[in-house]
Amino acid sequence: MMEKQINRMVYRDKVYGCWTGKAAGGTLGAPYEWSRKMNDVTFYPPEINGANLPNDDLDLQLIWLAAAERWGALNVNERILAEYWSEMITGPWNEYGVCRNNIRMGILPPLSGSCGNDQWKWSNGAWIRSEIWACLFPGNPVRAAEAAYADACCDHCGEGIYAEILTAAMESAAFLESDIMKLIETGLSLIPSDSRIASAVRTAVQCHAGGCSLAEARNTVVKEVEDLGWFQAPGNVAFAILGLLYGAGDFGKTIACAVNCGDDADCTAGFAGALTGIILGRSRIPKQWTDPVGDSIQTCSIENTGRICVKQIPKNLKELTARVIDCAEAAAISARWLTQFTDGESSGPESCVPNEYQRRQFLYFLKNKSPYELTFDQPWGLISFDFENGPFIQSGKPLRIRISMKPYYSELMLVRVRLRLPEGWSSEPGEIILTSSRNPDYAEVTVVPGRIESAVTGLTTEIQRDDRILPALAVLPLIRANSVAYTRCTVEMMEKQSAWMMQKAEE
Repeated sequence: MMEKQINRMVYRDKVYGCWTGKAAGGTLGAPYEWSRKMNDVTFYPPEINGANLPNDDLDLQLIWLAAAERWGALNVNERILAEYWSEMITGPWNEYGVCRNNIRMGILPPLSGSCGNDQWKWSNGAWIRSEIWACLFPGNPVRAAEAAYADACCDHCGEGIYAEILTAAMESAAFLESDIMKLIETGLSLIPSDSRIASAVRTAVQCHAGGCSLAEARNTVVKEVEDLGWFQAPGNVAFAILGLLYGAGDFGKTIACAVNCGDDADCTAGFAGALTGIILGRSRIPKQWTDPVGDSIQTCSIENTGRICVKQIPKNLKELTARVIDCAEAAAISARWLTQFTDGESSGPESCVPNEYQRRQFLYFLKNKSPYELTFDQPWGLISFDFENGPFIQSGKPLRIRISMKPYYSELMLVRVRLRLPEGWSSEPGEIILTSSRNPDYAEVTVVPGRIESAVTGLTTEIQRDDRILPALAVLPLIRANSVAYTRCTVEMMEKQSAWMMQKAEE
């Protein structure tokens, strides 16, 4: 396979352009967030004069950068992100609140995104923070998509995850490819073709190709996703795609078109601005769009007081750019299959679209990854616990758990798994034995709860190799049915806030 290389100065300009575009698009769209009608925006309001607006879309990515700096970009996974989220993300909104609440109760990813999250599991919170993975893995859409999955499963499942996979893949490919249609093809190649995200994006593309006006295309998308309601990923990702298509490479027109589609306008314009910023580079974004938003970073949902184990939050976009580049270069040194950095000319394959093997492998992973599966990584293998319909329990009602092992070594290995059940509970069988001769090997256990003492019961599980004296321990969170919920952000509250925001925008 031909090695991908990107010129360091070009890469720096594109990373800086990404964050500048993110800030500009988010600032333009913020006053129109939650608008359910077409807008008529052409430029920033007069009060935007030298500083961009704070936005949680960027805040989370600053924390993900801290995780990458501590653990290395290639080693960051959903458990690490969950810990950083619990400690440093304060935003209580929608799926963010659900996620933080779940994590603090021991309900870890991907359960944190799939449990108690029916209203927001397909919402916009994940795909709006995909830029960090694209910048860390430029020109590697599959690796960016893998990181996006680990990120998105913290607070989403299904379509909410597919949305971030698509946007991360598009942005990563944009470091080496400027054609919007090829970038869209790249994103679509890594999500299920029958998903609502893929369908909405294809509708946006077809409307543009068919000569529809922006308003006609936007209304067609609204009609397609009306069963999902507002503030959901399929419609908003399609609005961002419309911004890219109708903007036709013009930075200001691109983010304005995204904002004018309405709904989660700061998110759609933020993504459209970031991707266009990658394509153009910071040096080619018109000053009329960069000067009003400045270079500083304002935050609204981060708690970093006194945390000496974590670097301070970047003070401005230049510092953010430099620190991302340091992480990306370190990752590239340790993994030669990543895009390499050079002082010479950028080079690589003609197509940025993942090849058939890469696409099939990634889609196979997505298809077989349950939203209710907890994994525990051991030095010798991966142990998984998959709750058939979620880890929800009721006294006397059986709960099925599928336990599997994927060994890392070829040597024969027997692993015994035992459940330490609370008094009055039962399981059938009482223990299981998994073998490395079958890869993977699996078995099912049925647990019948007795008296349930609390909203979340930690079920301790012993995992013991036949040649080891002591077992490893895994704790499974079992949730008493209908007892865990996060209701701080209801649909009614969102509608009231939307009406207030629109009133302020009109004033």
